[in-house]
Amino acid sequence: MRNDIVRPGSWRDDSAPLLSEIHELEERIEASNLLYGGLKDLDDHYRLIKTKLDTALFLLNHTDKRDTEERVRVAGKQAREALTQTDALHNANVSLDQKDQITDSPEMAEIRQKLQQLVLFGGAALFEAAETRPVLVRKVAAALRKALLKYTGGQHQQTGEKKAREDHLARYEIKEGEEDILLSDRMVIPLSQAVVLIEDEVLPAVEKALKENPGDPELLKRKKRLQDQLADFKTTKFFPRARPHTIEKDLFTAALAGYTRDGEALVTVNMGTIQSSGNTYDHLLEHLRVEIVRDCAGAGVSRELDAEIRKRHSPRAGRGFALLDSLNTLDIPAIFRTLSTEYPFLRRIENREDLKLLADLAAGGRRSDLDSLIESMAREDTNLLSAGTDKLE
Repeated sequence: MRNDIVRPGSWRDDSAPLLSEIHELEERIEASNLLYGGLKDLDDHYRLIKTKLDTALFLLNHTDKRDTEERVRVAGKQAREALTQTDALHNANVSLDQKDQITDSPEMAEIRQKLQQLVLFGGAALFEAAETRPVLVRKVAAALRKALLKYTGGQHQQTGEKKAREDHLARYEIKEGEEDILLSDRMVIPLSQAVVLIEDEVLPAVEKALKENPGDPELLKRKKRLQDQLADFKTTKFFPRARPHTIEKDLFTAALAGYTRDGEALVTVNMGTIQSSGNTYDHLLEHLRVEIVRDCAGAGVSRELDAEIRKRHSPRAGRGFALLDSLNTLDIPAIFRTLSTEYPFLRRIENREDLKLLADLAAGGRRSDLDSLIESMAREDTNLLSAGTDKLE
């Protein structure tokens, strides 16, 4: 007599289609970044995040109890990446109207719902960072402290330069609520992006308007201008700048000769944009990200960061110059998000209230209080959710 035992399906086999879909989407997004100078297809990004969350929830609740640690590790990787990629969309460098469209989109609402569902079903632990050696945590904490002191003037507190530094900063400070809103009928973007935007976004919108208002002379003129511009862009040839020249820190060829950092020609498109000048804290956050990534590069605190540096390193260049040259090609916000998955306390600076507190302590020369707060954050913030912002609530 047979005594068949019904065994659950393998979690590896059952999750393979989802993981395969994730891989395909990541490859498509990477190809789009390379082809179109970093242009984002939001539909692909939304789909990737949702698939990662679905995968994490699926693996978390799978009945197969074999290799549980590995199953949870795979689920955690997908959950953490989904969270940081959601942050990336919230912080994308887009016009104000587009930023609102992202935040208020049905897709983002669905992502928030999936995140809440994952936590509700016991997935909060998936956002826990892997245990890291204390010496590495101290290195990252020191990089945060150094950056805060540097960009708030706190490093001058003991040198008698405090008043001069404060006067200098006051001339350029943009307080919250006093940001300038910048309107423009044109935008300057890489040539490859211009072709995609006109072909897939702008022209279809004009054609849709023409269907509603047939024969409208202004719309007909605009359609003709766009078609001519598109034909011109498609036949435009340029000599790429293989290595844009750095005139001084953070000033690249794009500002002077019409080329992106990657050497692609910039063109002007008649497409409206609304931008904010940002305030002092927005600018401080940008500087802190750059400084922290630069201090951590090559320091052994992040395998992924060091791997990115090695990919861009030229063995024929001088050691110091090659490192600086490699750093200039990094996607700093993306690398910072990677660091944040390993050291969740870094996410605190993306929370406005926490950033204000840290900046005030640094600017006021309260170094012992600053050190205590950063040490406390580094010790207690081990989960990406608890150390995160409130965008996902």
